[in-house]
This record gives sequence, structure tokens and C-alpha cells, in this order.
Amino acid sequence: MAWRGICGEELKAWQELVLLLDDVWERIDLLKLAVPSPNSHECKIIFTTQLEEELILLWIAEGFLAEFDCNIHEARKQGEDIISTLKYACLLENGEKDDTVKMHDVIRGTALWLANDHGDTMRFIVRSYSMTTGLEVYNDPKWKEVEKLSMWGGGDVSTNFSQKPHCPNLVPLLIRNTWIQAFPTEAFVLPSTVKVLDFSSNYGIRDVPSEIGDFVNLEHMNLYNTRIRKLPEELKNLKKLKVLLLDRMHVLEFPEKVISGLLSLQAFSTRRSKIGGIDENVLLNELEGLDRLQDIRIYVFSTSSVDKILNSPKLQRCMCELFVTRVHSSLRDLFSSLGNMKHLETLTVDACEVAETPRSLFRAHDYINLRKLVLTGFHNMLDLNWLIHAPNLEFLTLAYCDSLVEVISSEDFGTEIQKNNLFCSLSYLRLRYLRNLRSICRTALEFPCLKEIEVFHCGNLKKLPFSQNTLKNLQCFIGYAEELLDQLEWEDEATKDLLSSKFRRVIISV
Repeated sequence: MAWRGICGEELKAWQELVLLLDDVWERIDLLKLAVPSPNSHECKIIFTTQLEEELILLWIAEGFLAEFDCNIHEARKQGEDIISTLKYACLLENGEKDDTVKMHDVIRGTALWLANDHGDTMRFIVRSYSMTTGLEVYNDPKWKEVEKLSMWGGGDVSTNFSQKPHCPNLVPLLIRNTWIQAFPTEAFVLPSTVKVLDFSSNYGIRDVPSEIGDFVNLEHMNLYNTRIRKLPEELKNLKKLKVLLLDRMHVLEFPEKVISGLLSLQAFSTRRSKIGGIDENVLLNELEGLDRLQDIRIYVFSTSSVDKILNSPKLQRCMCELFVTRVHSSLRDLFSSLGNMKHLETLTVDACEVAETPRSLFRAHDYINLRKLVLTGFHNMLDLNWLIHAPNLEFLTLAYCDSLVEVISSEDFGTEIQKNNLFCSLSYLRLRYLRNLRSICRTALEFPCLKEIEVFHCGNLKKLPFSQNTLKNLQCFIGYAEELLDQLEWEDEATKDLLSSKFRRVIISV
């Protein structure tokens, strides 16, 4: 924000304001600077998680992106723009892993201090488990002030209190990465007030009690990476639930007509979870019948499930991430239908066989929105020429595809625009155990966004379509052994020197 030119009266009219004062060494009177008191404005704080995707969904749940309440895809785009802006302003930083962010301790501490009225209240609590021993000293009036609570760490949070605290005003409850043993329906909260529950990565939780049906105002529930085995029928009472995340839960049993009862559901995810207790097609039918559903992220294990998706315009329209494993037919039709899945960003296909998918199956104007493609154990595939229709592709992983000789085998790229768009967004390229792969493509291309290349056990790979001028953003070139550099044929020594300087030897198992 440019300070110069903003007068005091205009500043006072602002309802949302963040002011950073740098290099201040003397006491200053904020009123003389016409800075309004934070007590006179509604103060909000956003609790960050590491994954950008989770962070945006929490923003949606808390109403920070309410203007897009009816369009979760637009809300996600707005959230991504906000994260980019916060990174640019150094209020958020890139995390250690892809698609993660973190907040600097000083920024978070300052935000919490402001949100808690300069430390006079305990409206918001954000603590690791190692720091929760001090929480039990808060008397009842202090606990009644708590509106937002986030805890994480390596213990059972509920055993750290001499008595169960009572937080009648609590709206979001986030307890993550602990060894809590029971679903806390009695501790902490009044079920009628809570709108957000996040118990992700709590390995001790194995059951969802029937009392979950009392959380009638719940809008967001994340049970990612827990050991819950079955969802109770009372879950269908959550008529306001908008987001349900059930990823990495091994085999999860769904009673029939539970999902179909979630009338407000907008986002549903079961990535890396195998559905039990109900046929996959029955679950897909229930999802298809939800009028407000817009975002599906799901694993499927049968040909009939793929056929169901391909025969349903609604499911295709809602599909954002699709994981297909051990399906041998229908995949040709799946690939040729990618242009119809306008919101599909991630496609993973594992241990499947498919006939060649010629580019002729795609119309010249077809546009594929994929940002991430992972193909492993994919047999009978000679090339991926259809990727010319996927200009947004950022992550490409190919492994154990024995028939793959060239990623792009054709020199006919269609229009000049399509040629320029091929791999124009690619940031991460991973090639693993491709024993017959000889080249990525025959023509040198621009790779303006490429940051990381991995090549493991691709003994016949001779040439990379790179030059010194096309790898301006490359950060590392990862390989199994230094011999890879001698295995490859180079256009010039400058390109070899560049990749050699970025080379990092890593041993992996796939």
C-alpha cells in the first residue's frame, strides 16, 4: 500500500488494514499519524496450514472468500491469487515441499497479538502440543472468550487438561498431528456453534461417534490421514456441510444414503482411500445427485466406475482430481474425454493397459486443463502426443512405462500457438524406470518455467530437448549417477556445463 497521498480521514474509513512499521526506534503516537485504533475495526486472522490447497479451503470455510460462495472454482482461483500476493509481500513464504506455504514466526506472533486485543484476551489460540501445559491455567471466563483454536504436536491434547475446557463460542477447531484417541465431541465445544473441524493426521482416532450428527452448523470437516474405518449414518444430518475431506484413510466404509444426504456439499475428496461397504458406482450415483457439488477428488478401481464417469456430464464437470488404478479398458475413452473435464487438474493412472491414444482423437480446438499428470506402470503406450492440448501442465511424472519411446513423437505440432504452448508451464519433469525411452521430443523447445528434472534408470535416453537459453529457471537436475551426463548427447558444451552445475545425485526407490 502506498502511504503517500492517503489522508487521515480516508484511512479511518478503511475497514481492513495491515500496517507494518519498519525501522522504528522511538515511541510514536499512532493517532497523530491518523492510524485508526484496531479496537474500532473488525479484526480477522487467518490460521495457515502448510498445504496451499488446505489453506484455501479453510479460507472458504471461514467465509473469507464469501463473494464466491456459489462457485468453489472461482474461490480457489481467488485464494491462489491472494497467496501469490502474500508471498510477494513476504507475509507468506514457500514451504519446504511443493505446494506448501509457511508464515514467519514474527508475522504470526504479531497477528495473534493484534487479534487478541494486544494480549488482553484469548480469542484465538494457536499452540503446539509442547506448549499446551499452560492452557489449563486459564479460568472459565478466559476459555469462554476463545473463538478459534488450533493445536498440533505429538501427544493427546485432551489429557493435558485437568478438566475439559468449555468454549461455547468456538467456531473452528483444528487439532492436527497429535495422538488424540477420541473424537472430541464433548471436549472444547458446543456442537451447535462449530463450523470447522480439522482432525487431520490424528492416528489415534479410529471412529466417528454418532454425536457428529449434532454438529448441525458444520460446514467443513477434514479427517485426512486418520485411522477411521467407518462413517456413521448420523453424518447425513449435516445439511450445511460444504467440504468433506477423507483422504489417506485406507479402507473407509460408507453406509448407503449418507453422502446423498449432504445437501450443501460442494467439495468431496477420498484421495488414496479405498471405498468399502458400498459399491463405487453407488457412491458415484449419490455424488451425481448432489445439486451443489462442484469439486470431486476420488480414487476409482474398476472399469465400471470409469464408464460411469464418462457417461455422466455432471461427474465430468465436477472432477478435479482423478486417480485410476488397475483398469485396462475404457482408458482410451477417458483420455479422449479430458477436454470435457474442464476442471480436471490432476490425473494419475497406475498399473493399467491401454491402446495407443492418437492425437487425432482430440479436436483441434480441444483444451485440456491438466496441471499434473502421473502415469506409472502404464503399458502399450508409445507416446503422449496429445499433451500438445495441455498448455497448463506443471508436473509430469512417467514411471515404468515400458513401451514409451518418445514423450512427443510427432514433429507436426499443429498450429504455431500449440507449438509455443507445449510444455510452456512445465515446472517439474520426472522420468523413472523408462527402459525404452529415447527422447522427450525431437525438436528443441522453450521450457520457460522448468525448475527441476529427474532422470532415473532410463538407459536408452540419449537426448534432452534443452539448450542453455531454454533453462533460465532450472534449479536442479537430479539423476541416479554422474554417468547420466556422459550417456546423453549434447547440442553444445555450454548446455552440458549448465546441467552439470545443477546435477544432484539421489538414490530413490519407486
